Amino acid sequence: MKKKFKNIKVGTLYRSVTFARETVNADARTVELSFSSEEPYERYFGQEILDHSPASVRLGRLNDGGALLCDHNTRDHVGVIEKAFIGQDRKGRAIVRFGKSARAEEIFQDVCDGIRRNVSVSYDVHKMILEKTENERDWYRVTDWEPLEVSLVSVPADATVGVGRGADNHEHDLTVELPEKEEKKKMDKCKICGADLVDGACPACARKADLERARTEAVKQETQRVNEILAMARKHGLETEAQTYISEGKTVQEFKDLVITKLSAAPVRVTARGAR
Repeated sequence: MKKKFKNIKVGTLYRSVTFARETVNADARTVELSFSSEEPYERYFGQEILDHSPASVRLGRLNDGGALLCDHNTRDHVGVIEKAFIGQDRKGRAIVRFGKSARAEEIFQDVCDGIRRNVSVSYDVHKMILEKTENERDWYRVTDWEPLEVSLVSVPADATVGVGRGADNHEHDLTVELPEKEEKKKMDKCKICGADLVDGACPACARKADLERARTEAVKQETQRVNEILAMARKHGLETEAQTYISEGKTVQEFKDLVITKLSAAPVRVTARGAR
C-alpha cells in the first residue's frame, strides 16, 4: 500500500507552564523549573503532544550554555541554563542560574517573591506523526523537537492563536506521514451455514461436526453396554435385574458383580454316588 503524506507549515512554537517557588536557591541564585510536558496543546493544525522520550528531545542547545530570557526577547538576557534534562515524570526540566546585572537581579527577586511564576519555552519541530483523528480533529505527536531557549514571561503565550505561523518566524513545510487505514478484509462465507470462514474452514460447522461425532460415540457406547448386560442376563436368567441395571445406567462391571454374587449364593446340587 502506498504511503500518504501531508505538509504542515510550522515555525518556532511556544509552550508555557508554571513553576514552584520552592525550587529557588537564593544563595546559588539558581532555580529548577519545568519548561515542557506531554500535555496536549491546541494548535492551528490540530492537537499537539510533545513526546518526552529522551530520543525525541534535542537538548544540546540548552546544555551548551542555553539562554534564560525575559519574554523571549534576546536583548533581555538574565541568566544561563546550567543543565537541561528529561525528568522521571516525563517533563522537560532545567536548572537555571541568574546573572548579577541590575536587570537579572530585578527578575530574580521577582521570582523569589513569587511575582514571576510563568515559564515559556520556544522550540523547533523536526518531525511529528499523525496519531489519530478524533471528532474531526487531528492529534499529532512530535517525535523530534529542539528547545531553543527558556523564558520567564509575564503573560503566557496563547497557543490557540497559532504562535509561530508568520513568515518571519522560520516558517517551513513539515512533511507528516499519515497512518495507514486498516482495510477490512472481506470474509469468505461457508456455503453450508453462511458463517465466516477462518483460514478456509468454517468454525461453526466444525463445532457441529464435533457434537455429532460425540453424540454418535455416546450412542455406540450405550448400545454396547445394554447388549453386554442383556447377554449375561439371558445366560444366567437375570432378565428382570438386567432391566433395572440398564434403566439406572449402571455399568457392565456392576452387573458382572451382581451375577457373581447370585451364583455364589445359589445352593450346590449334590448327586449321591451309586444312585440309580
